[in-house]
Amino acid sequence: MESELFSIKRGVRQGDPISPKLFKAAIEMIFRKAELKHGLNVDGKTLTNPRFADDVALVTEDTKNMEEQLNNLNKISLESGLKMHKGKTKYMIYFESHKNIQIDKEKIEEVPSYKYLGQQHT
Repeated sequence: MESELFSIKRGVRQGDPISPKLFKAAIEMIFRKAELKHGLNVDGKTLTNPRFADDVALVTEDTKNMEEQLNNLNKISLESGLKMHKGKTKYMIYFESHKNIQIDKEKIEEVPSYKYLGQQHT
């Protein structure tokens, strides 16, 4: 069933209790649409994209899949009215030779370690 398009003239006030729930619903929709299937096998389970609020960690086995997933996620985010903060987007390589990763032809910074939800990863 299709419905007629409508424009949104107002948003939710900053600090409104419904705001985090709406953001979570929007992010969930974006990730489902992105169909991020490539991940890392850990104890027989595939780890793809752990996330908490607006903190996301994409996990892949190679840089080719990482770049594809980042660009796909960026495209779907833009279509949904959200924008990835490329300045805060970083990547770390464990087992592969180093390669430049880009989102929309913009180079993303490679880091030797990163902190995700208070946990340092090296």
